[in-house]
This record gives sequence, C-alpha cells and structure tokens, in this order.
Amino acid sequence: MTPLTQNIRRLRIAAGISQENAARRLGVTMGTWWRWETGRHKPDLDTLQRIADLRQTTPSKLLEEQ
Repeated sequence: MTPLTQNIRRLRIAAGISQENAARRLGVTMGTWWRWETGRHKPDLDTLQRIADLRQTTPSKLLEEQ
C-alpha cells in the first residue's frame, strides 16, 4: 500500500464512517472508494482535495508517510 491509500483508509476509519458513507459524501460509488483504498486507482487532484476537505486536512498530508 502507498502512503495515500493507507492515509485515506486510516482517516476514514478514525472518523468512524463506512466506505459507502465516505463514497456517498464525495458523490462517487463505493467501488471507486474501494479502489482508492486498495491502491488500484488514485483519485485525481480535484478529488484528492475533496477527500482532504472531508477529513479537514490537506492533500499533502494525505500523501505523507505516517
């Protein structure tokens, strides 16, 4: 897993929300969210910003190793 996929998953779990709920909040399918968490696909830059906003962080923090 990459730092991005780990951070997306970690932040979602820390917030206590399901993949389905996270996907719904961003207006994507659960399958899309799952592919981001597993590293099969990466969100584009606009979506990365929306994920960061959802978790009240920055895109650069999502890309950092923890």
